[in-house]
Amino acid sequence: MRRSIAWWPAALLVRSLQRRPTDRHPLIEASVGCAEDIAIAKLEWYRLSGENSDRQWSDILGVLQLNQGKLDLFALTLALAWL
Repeated sequence: MRRSIAWWPAALLVRSLQRRPTDRHPLIEASVGCAEDIAIAKLEWYRLSGENSDRQWSDILGVLQLNQGKLDLFALTLALAWL
């Protein structure tokens, strides 16, 4: 039985940061997800699609390639085991 990432412990999944996009607009903030959270969410969507979505798989590979050497492999491993 596959588990939804919605049940993933929030402390491990949510590493988003509140950032100001520019110094010109100090009152505007955006929630920015880290590469690990994006890859995990994309993987969940890929699995929910029956592992049939070329778009999701391509996005996953892109996130992993762009962030190679900077990823929290422990968090990714835990998420993969959970899903």
